[in-house]
Amino acid sequence: MRKSRGLPWCHPRAIASAAALALSVPLNLSGLIRIRSGKELFALVLNSAIIVALYYYNLTMNKPKIIAYLKPSCGWSQGVRAVLRKYDLPYEDRDIINDPAQRQEMIEKSGQMLSPCVEINGRMLPDISGDEVEAFLRANNLVQTTSRVADAPTNQPCAHEMPESAPLQFRR
Repeated sequence: MRKSRGLPWCHPRAIASAAALALSVPLNLSGLIRIRSGKELFALVLNSAIIVALYYYNLTMNKPKIIAYLKPSCGWSQGVRAVLRKYDLPYEDRDIINDPAQRQEMIEKSGQMLSPCVEINGRMLPDISGDEVEAFLRANNLVQTTSRVADAPTNQPCAHEMPESAPLQFRR
């Protein structure tokens, strides 16, 4: 019987990282793994592929389906986008200013003409701010608390729509 020389030394860092991310378990693997046969290599590769597949499944499949009916440069719309970026949520950004068909679809689905409107897993949230979208996502356990901060104001109109401040004048 011929003795197997074994395959080259393999370092498990990539596998450990994928497993740690997929399972949310900190792993501390030091040293190297010696692969002695093709069967061991096949089992290691297969297990690694399953772990990576589960990780990517968790990244994509556990996220809600979001369709956002937004204006390109509206403050309220920018707030909704900021919240969705904060939680790294994929979404369809439907331009209701430059595409009349999208605006009509928004009106038919929401029953009103104000924007932004956001549809999350088939539920329409009409005339909503970024803060309200975030509250809905958290209340329905669609996102987890994060320390990240939104990269734009989430509850205000465009700058040109903001009321100007005027000094108070008192009469005697």
